[in-house]
Amino acid sequence: MNNADGARDRLVQLRRTVAELERTRATADPARPAGAGWRADAGPAPGGVSFGLAQMDARFQGGVLPFGLHEATPAGGVASAPALGFALMLMARTLAGGRNSRGLIVQSAGAEREGGGLYGPGLAALGLDPTRLVLVRVARSAEALQVMDEALRSGAAAAVIAEIERSDQISLAVTQRLNFWAQGNDSMGFLVALQPSGNSAAMTRWQVAAAPSEGAVAWARRRGLRRPRLGPTGLELVLGRNRRCAPGAESPGRWIVEWDSEECGFRTPEALPASVAGTAGHRPDAAVA
Repeated sequence: MNNADGARDRLVQLRRTVAELERTRATADPARPAGAGWRADAGPAPGGVSFGLAQMDARFQGGVLPFGLHEATPAGGVASAPALGFALMLMARTLAGGRNSRGLIVQSAGAEREGGGLYGPGLAALGLDPTRLVLVRVARSAEALQVMDEALRSGAAAAVIAEIERSDQISLAVTQRLNFWAQGNDSMGFLVALQPSGNSAAMTRWQVAAAPSEGAVAWARRRGLRRPRLGPTGLELVLGRNRRCAPGAESPGRWIVEWDSEECGFRTPEALPASVAGTAGHRPDAAVA
């Protein structure tokens, strides 16, 4: 079998997968009203998905992250794991509101080599049910964008993530098309790349970095422990672009958040207690940690 035949076979298989997802979504949720999106904590929400954190929701019209295309890149362009994690959290938030909704994740070979492949138990730890996900691996970034285009156009998936290593494949025309399909089908599309695209029609653009689990640090200090326990995932989020900015709200934004995988929502870290001087005399190391 030559390369052309192999590519055609892969494309046929992908189309069958998307068609099956579309049939499942249509038959499992016949009562879902057209144009109504899913909100993870309060059922259907018009126009998008809530973060579950009022200070973030307030930045957007309608108090929700709008349906459409969104971009996430790592701060400094070093490792894509924080940006991919953020997209996966938003996917979990989206799928949590639809009983039978499905998600699609597309990874290019270069992105997989750079950041590693996805792990089922790790996805479950973030609040995603692996049985409701489809993972597609492709050779090139252009193929990842093509699969994302077909998935969003079909409306079969409530959320689609494409992780690519080359942002130069992201053109204005491509992002306009992806955004159009996602908005038309009340879906979320997330583009994850090491560098932001030069010109894009994405609704929002985020820079994401890892942040310490402040709540775990505070918990350890209150109990006099030298080291904190393993805490929830912490992220530093910088919103650089917002095409659906709420009236009177500032467009850029920066937040330090933690992810609650059980509630599938974001929360602010627990405030660290102020340092208190100890009593004179000998104290064990745990008391001064």
